[in-house]
Amino acid sequence: MALRLLLLLWGILLSHSVVAQRITVLTEDLPPYQYKDELGDATGYAVALMDAVLKQAKINSKIRIVPWARGYNQALNQKNVVLFSMVRTPEREPLFKWIGEVDQLHYYLYKLSSRKDLSVSSVAEARNYRIGVTKVSFEHDTLLNLGFSRLTTGVKYAQLLDMLAANRFDFLFASQGPLEEVLKETKHDESSVETDFHFKQIDQKLYIALSKKSDEALAKKLRSAYQTVVAKGIKHQLQLQWLKSPIHQ
Repeated sequence: MALRLLLLLWGILLSHSVVAQRITVLTEDLPPYQYKDELGDATGYAVALMDAVLKQAKINSKIRIVPWARGYNQALNQKNVVLFSMVRTPEREPLFKWIGEVDQLHYYLYKLSSRKDLSVSSVAEARNYRIGVTKVSFEHDTLLNLGFSRLTTGVKYAQLLDMLAANRFDFLFASQGPLEEVLKETKHDESSVETDFHFKQIDQKLYIALSKKSDEALAKKLRSAYQTVVAKGIKHQLQLQWLKSPIHQ
């Protein structure tokens, strides 16, 4: 009887040990999904969603905003690292444990509204132009895989918008929601930039991901918490609050 009780207690301790472990939760600066508020704390739709998942999982961990390349490398090589919001690609599929969907992204080529001489109607035609894109990103990898070679990289959309205004390249390749949100916060007039070509075939979904080396118990706990957040309608309410229009479940 004592042995059975000991084994039961040991099982309970193991099931809850993941909560006591050090969990690192990282994201990048990508409004409206995640960005820093006036106090320097992480905020935004994806941050609120991640907070809800952590709360449901009874995991207490501070969300930190870091450069994407650093966060990605840390999630790729370390244990128990949560990274969001990440585009889920076939190449990345085996590299992480996937927790749940955040939102869907639509990708466009943007140009200066004053450049009436510029317009493309196909991927093949777009290859002839100079394109600005964020480095170490899904966008950069995608253009390389599609045979683009005239690429200029920048760390953030804000930097790339400055470069576009200075005619450092012809088009800026970016996801619609985040780019237009950043545009509102910069010195550039919103009407100074417009969409030109929609890369419909590569529209992607953003996910919460967990490092591959992480404990499976942690993955199960986070997935269960995410599913509960969706089932309770919390995710839907956060979408309405932050994005104004919810994505389809």
